[in-house]
Formats: sequence, C-alpha cells, structure tokens
Amino acid sequence: MKQRDMASPIILMAFSLFFLYQTLLIKKVGGVSVIGSGLFPQILLTLILIISAANVFNTWRAAKKVGQVESGELVESVGCVKSVKILNHWAALSTIAMLIITVVLSDVIGFLLASGLFLFFFSLYMTRKFDVRNLIKLAIFAVIVSVTIHYAFVSLLQLTLPSGILF
Repeated sequence: MKQRDMASPIILMAFSLFFLYQTLLIKKVGGVSVIGSGLFPQILLTLILIISAANVFNTWRAAKKVGQVESGELVESVGCVKSVKILNHWAALSTIAMLIITVVLSDVIGFLLASGLFLFFFSLYMTRKFDVRNLIKLAIFAVIVSVTIHYAFVSLLQLTLPSGILF
C-alpha cells in the first residue's frame, strides 16, 4: 500500500475533525430552537468524516487483498466497488472544465437545465457507455437529481437560483 493512497483521506479526516470542532463553538443566537447556524456544516462535516474513514478502510483492505496499487492500474472488485481506475490529470482537468462551463451556462439557461446537462455529460464521461439503455438511465438520473436539488434550494431553503432565459 502506498502512503499517498492513505494520505488524502487521512488529511481530509483531520480537516473535517478540526472544522467539526469549530462548528461546536458557533454560538446560538436567541430562541429555543435546536437548529442553529452550525447544524448544516456539522451534518456535512460528519458525512465527509464517515466517507473519509470508509475510504481509508477500503484502501487498506484493497492493499491487503490485491497488493500495492500502481498509478493507472485497474484494481479488481473490493467490497461494493466493481473497479477503480486511478484517475490521471486529464480527467481532473476535464471535470474542472465541465464545472466552469456549467457555472457560465447557469446564468444563461438557468441552474436547473445547466446542472442537468452537467450531470448527464459528466456521468456519460465517467461511464463511457454510449448504448441507448445507458443514455436513458443517465438522462433519468440527471433529471431526478437536478429537480431534487432545485426543489431543496428553492422551496425548502428558500434560496434563489439562476433561472436563465427559459424560466
């Protein structure tokens, strides 16, 4: 097992523990409500902590079962993960480019449509399966997730999102 495979999730765990502690220091202002301004960061940081711990465990287990992982090599099934390909820098750059295009497009065509297109094309990029059945599944996934996120922000949190020229 390479130390760099364990380093990222361990560093992420340390940061999330530090910031989780910091959210406990946020003072509640007035009222008797249990829900304060630190609740949402606490939920997110706890989820990041759990996912990072699971990542450390899976990396340790994969190294124990498969042996040392070299960059660019395909690792066979470990737990619920079918296969993991160590991403190269082009995958990261293309993801950043897609995110920038999504942010620019969200002002023009609206958040709902821009996020749906991003999710569809990003999922298509990650799966690299161009058959009709997969395209339909990815389109359904993109629509459900985009509408859910839009509903959560607009209706539940009462925040405004870019509506664009279509809405």
